Amino acid sequence: MLYLIMLRRTSLYTALTVALMTTFLLMSFAILQYVPFEQGQEALLIRTPRLTTDTWAVFDPASGDVRYGSNIESTRPIASITKLFTAYMVMHSEAIETKTTITWEDVNTEGEFGKLTYGEELTLGALLFPLLIESSNDAGTAITRTLGPLYTEAVGGTVDVLGLADTDIVDGTGLSKNDVSSPRDLAKFFALVRAEYPHITDITQLRMHVSGKRGLMNNNPARSLKGFTGGKQGYTPEAGKTFVGTFSLASGREVGIVLLGSEDLTLDIQKILDSLR
Repeated sequence: MLYLIMLRRTSLYTALTVALMTTFLLMSFAILQYVPFEQGQEALLIRTPRLTTDTWAVFDPASGDVRYGSNIESTRPIASITKLFTAYMVMHSEAIETKTTITWEDVNTEGEFGKLTYGEELTLGALLFPLLIESSNDAGTAITRTLGPLYTEAVGGTVDVLGLADTDIVDGTGLSKNDVSSPRDLAKFFALVRAEYPHITDITQLRMHVSGKRGLMNNNPARSLKGFTGGKQGYTPEAGKTFVGTFSLASGREVGIVLLGSEDLTLDIQKILDSLR
């Protein structure tokens, strides 16, 4: 009888051990993906990082094609990533030399970044620096006010031409929760920005910019990470922390990253980069 009891306990222990090992193996395989980074190359085995958000993507900076991610078609508020659309519209409308006088409406916009003052006259090209380096809402408001209906028309046209089905931009700052997009759409749009107007991503890489008495410091946390080659961050309570940008890896390959609804941008970006190195 004692022998039978011990045998049953051993069998139960063995069964539990096998079950636990099986579960562990399944979990391990669940976070591994075969990812083709470039056409014609063999796929890479990537261990999917555990992030603070479930809405993210890794993409090819040249084509904008998403290689892997989570909820890549999920539409979410994008906060100040919206300013990339605003900068693109300045360049696309060839209004970079257009001058505007800063109004009380501009400087009263939520947020204090950009150091704009009432009554000063600036070109829209000059406003791109506070817009992209310090994520100035004042600059975003001044640009969209100056472009007027052209801004809405140009944004709508770009969204339609690119087929950004998950994207809707209603203001030039990203303060509205109705400025929305998805990781898939942002990857495609960012690839277009880099290809057509590298001046925009060049500005986002600057550590600082001085013009006259105005000194601007880049407040993008991604800029402190090794290999950063341009991008834009954002935050609102509705959107959480958001990011789209690119990084150069030690292998020489460049990758793009999108994060929406992150709780910790620096941590999440670093985890993705570590999974690729």
